[in-house]
Amino acid sequence: MRGVAAIAADAATMALGLMKEELKNEEIERRIEAMRRIGVVAKVIGPEQARTTLLDLLRESVEDDDEVLLAMAKSLAELVDAIGGPEHAGLLLPLLASVAGCEETVVRDEVRPPLL
Repeated sequence: MRGVAAIAADAATMALGLMKEELKNEEIERRIEAMRRIGVVAKVIGPEQARTTLLDLLRESVEDDDEVLLAMAKSLAELVDAIGGPEHAGLLLPLLASVAGCEETVVRDEVRPPLL
């Protein structure tokens, strides 16, 4: 019988694999939905993997369409607790800065609340 740790590791691997697939999908709606699930995925994979692997995946997506970036901006506030709390919140700043550099005003405005 498999242990709980092995099952949790499998769930984390599956969640990250699915997130990666969805973020690279050609269909914009699938990428938007993936961004909306950032918080859920971060909770499944745990703080350490969220700080490393998940943030790396998100950094690769900052050049995406404005609609995808808007969904990302709305979801980033959920990540503070999921990456280990306020002591790790600084890890989100480069990502927030990249999204804030978007030409679309709606996206930039959405970044403000997590920064405040």
